[in-house]
Amino acid sequence: IQEEVVDEQPVEPIQEEVVDEQPVEPIQEEVVEQNFENSTIYTSSNGGTPIENPNIPPLTRDGEDLDKLDFSSRYASPNGGNDRITGTAGTNTFDINLLLNAKPEVIQERIELDGRINWQQVTNANDNYHDHWLESIGQDTIEGFSGNGGEGDKINIIGHTAHVLVLEESDNQVVLGLYSDQSGDSFRAGAAHDFDVVGTLTVNHDGNFNYGSDVNVNRGVFDGVREFA
Repeated sequence: IQEEVVDEQPVEPIQEEVVDEQPVEPIQEEVVEQNFENSTIYTSSNGGTPIENPNIPPLTRDGEDLDKLDFSSRYASPNGGNDRITGTAGTNTFDINLLLNAKPEVIQERIELDGRINWQQVTNANDNYHDHWLESIGQDTIEGFSGNGGEGDKINIIGHTAHVLVLEESDNQVVLGLYSDQSGDSFRAGAAHDFDVVGTLTVNHDGNFNYGSDVNVNRGVFDGVREFA
């Protein structure tokens, strides 16, 4: 009889199954995310230096320049850097940061005594194409967006002279085109990065999206790719 009891003890596979259940950490991570009622998700330029579009020559009024903007991958994401951004449960704010860059000699002339780059002064360099510019964000995608009428998610597009066009829109998706308009007049002038395409943003949502209330564009900023020279 004792031998039969010994035979019953190796029912340890049941215990092993309990141990196997413990590493389900992704579920624990999701629970942690749900504890944040308000989350800010930050992403910044990693798509490379924009490419000049020969179909939009500077200071040439030969049609509507907005219609000539090309948001294909060649111009929107010259170096790749396409990100997929997923929000947490609750209300999310997606900060999309377009960062300034410049020629080394332009930066060198605008370094403060403490070594910081004065990016506001950098934007005064406009004698040549790409004396300074905005780096592209690439072709980014936001998943699980729920804006006005839903969970109250917001999108902040932050970048010096940044502008946005709605390229495509359907029941559960909108595609935004990001570009620079230094003069704010829908015409390519002769400035350093006027009418550069700086990325696209595809927003997959639950039906709750309103561009007017869910998207904010802050173009009066001077944030660069680095703080110090």
